[in-house]
Amino acid sequence: MGGTLIEDEEEEYWRLDFTTQTYVVIDAVTSSKVSLDAEILDASGTELGENIYSFDGFLGYVPGDGLIIRERLSPGTYFIRVKLASRLEPRPVPYSIVASEDVQFAQYFDTCNARTQALNNPSISDPLYACQWHLESNEYVDINIESAWDAGALGEGVNVALVDQGLDYRHEDLKDNVDLTLSHDYNDEDEIYDRSEHHGTHVAGILAARDNSVGMRGVAPRATLFGYNPLSGFTRISELADAMTRNADITAVSNNSWGIRQSVRAKRVSTLWERAIESGLDTGYGGKGTFYVFSGGNGHLLGDDSNLDEYANYYGVTAACSVQGWGARAPHSEMGANLWVCAPSNERPGVRGLAGRFGVVTTEHSDNYVQDFGGTSAAAPVVSGVAALMRSVNPELTWRDLKLILAASAQKNDPNNAGWEDGARKYRSGSAADRYHFNHEFGFGLVDAGAAVELATEWVNVPYLEIGGASSGKLSTTIPDATLDGESTTVSSSITLENDIGFTEFVEVNIELRHRSFRDLEVELVSPSGAVSRLPVPHDTSTDLFTYTDFIPLYGSFRFGSARLDTWERIRMESGHLG
Repeated sequence: MGGTLIEDEEEEYWRLDFTTQTYVVIDAVTSSKVSLDAEILDASGTELGENIYSFDGFLGYVPGDGLIIRERLSPGTYFIRVKLASRLEPRPVPYSIVASEDVQFAQYFDTCNARTQALNNPSISDPLYACQWHLESNEYVDINIESAWDAGALGEGVNVALVDQGLDYRHEDLKDNVDLTLSHDYNDEDEIYDRSEHHGTHVAGILAARDNSVGMRGVAPRATLFGYNPLSGFTRISELADAMTRNADITAVSNNSWGIRQSVRAKRVSTLWERAIESGLDTGYGGKGTFYVFSGGNGHLLGDDSNLDEYANYYGVTAACSVQGWGARAPHSEMGANLWVCAPSNERPGVRGLAGRFGVVTTEHSDNYVQDFGGTSAAAPVVSGVAALMRSVNPELTWRDLKLILAASAQKNDPNNAGWEDGARKYRSGSAADRYHFNHEFGFGLVDAGAAVELATEWVNVPYLEIGGASSGKLSTTIPDATLDGESTTVSSSITLENDIGFTEFVEVNIELRHRSFRDLEVELVSPSGAVSRLPVPHDTSTDLFTYTDFIPLYGSFRFGSARLDTWERIRMESGHLG
């Protein structure tokens, strides 16, 4: 099908007839750089098509403009309405339309439904559940969700703020869990849904899709969602800070599947945002603290380190990393000493028209679903969902209790990975052998919903938070270059903390330094037992000829007691840059 549009007001219609329910894919493309708009209408003229992805050529390399519509249509007659969305000058604009059945997804849905029925579990009837491998699986790593559900933890009565883009609150799997009265639109349009934004809908489904015998099931299927969309359009720091504290007194969990920048450089967060987080920790959730979960970052292949990310790197948030189905770190997932726990995701996030690889099932606009969502954006709502389950069985838990429970209950995924180290004895553990395990790729490991809920039910809250600190004062220290054969040089600084703190939960190291290439440095925090927390790790920044001067807050998640700070100079000699 195809035609030519000339005037801005001109519209053309194409008819579609279906005798059975059909998953349909419609591609509408122009041959020039002119924006095209299209909708699906039912026989009465009501617009239906809202699951729309626009694109600029094919990944930006092929001339043309267009969009893709994916819908699930019941038997009946429909029309495709085509018009120009914008135009620079009056001229004919040829276009073409291809409508086809989405056979692949139809088969996928039927296969998943058959597998779900074969489970013969009367408490689980959501058709796509058996394909949600990240929840429970005999083939891949999973979060052991059924043990939590069997214990009665479904997230009932727990409010979760979803800070993201817009979300489709009318979706069949979300409408019963989204509280519109406490949601907020930051675009002054009183509408948290935008058909061009899909990310928030994807995240919402992973976290809290309803257990209602349709579609899929979220980690916390009875949790209540507040939709906040500060990531829609132009993002303002003031709006991000507002989203951290809005309805904070009744918000148990805040999910943040986003980051602002991917960069190899250290990034400092605004004071306004920090104050908002501190307010939520102090007064949120009835004084027990809102539990903030952030994506750990997808920039590993670009050399980014999560401990340099301004939002994921803060003691009051929980940074979530992602693992592949077999337990190894997902290639995109950033490493870092600030990581807390991981969750299953995919091998490759979707980007500019390319589907993710081996991803996670979740909700899509207009009562649809996708099976390829991923990145740490998918890991964060899994962790948030588990936190909601924990607070549903024990509402008295503080945000600090949640962090300690997640650390103590996490699974040691990818156990043969050489990066695993033992840390301190677990909080209030009676056995010296019962110790935290940590890995700079995975934090404390893969989140375990069943173990976390079990521990939450019997947990005794931590006492009042005590804070101790010390400063080295200004040090006039020169860090020598590495030798030509690649051997590193080391500068050490020791600071003694004199206090009565019996158990250390967080370590923050603030460094002010001046160095031509900050990422040539490796900063290590060394515990008395010799365990090493690598704060920033070296990255080849030979093309980044800048001088970095700032206070850099760095976090070590797993080292307890006194520590020694070492700064190393490491250079990749093939770059020829000596720092």
